[in-house]
Amino acid sequence: MRSLVPVAFVIAALAAVPLFVQSNVVLNFLVVTLMIALAGQGWNILGGYGGQYSFGHAIFFGTGAYVTAILQVKYGVNAWPAFGCGIVAGAAVGTVVGWLAFRAGLRGSYFALVTLAFAEVFRIVASVAPITGAASVPLSISTCASRRCSSKAEPCSIG
Repeated sequence: MRSLVPVAFVIAALAAVPLFVQSNVVLNFLVVTLMIALAGQGWNILGGYGGQYSFGHAIFFGTGAYVTAILQVKYGVNAWPAFGCGIVAGAAVGTVVGWLAFRAGLRGSYFALVTLAFAEVFRIVASVAPITGAASVPLSISTCASRRCSSKAEPCSIG
């Protein structure tokens, strides 16, 4: 119990930061820092304790991000329930990928290659699926400059 006191103090201090800091730059920096720390903990658990090296973290993180964004943007779901659904979707994909890889008894570099293959398959599916925009999202003006768009109002699209 004694070792949890510093952890609880740090968590309480971080939770109080938005009450005192109004700068979006600082808050964005802290959010990104915490996301990177979370990814590092995932690598620590799987690689350090489990002895497995996985490239599948991109699948789980990406699935959660896509589910959250799609629920918010396309269906108007509140951020917190969408966030919870994103976590559940990422965990479900992780369970399926892990079950398939460990059921086959893969270890070491074979496990790493299978998770890399799953990550690539999910990336390709996400880039062509109609629900994610299927590469038809208008690009910004800075990207259009290379394609010689004539007007700021004229969007350029991929494809």
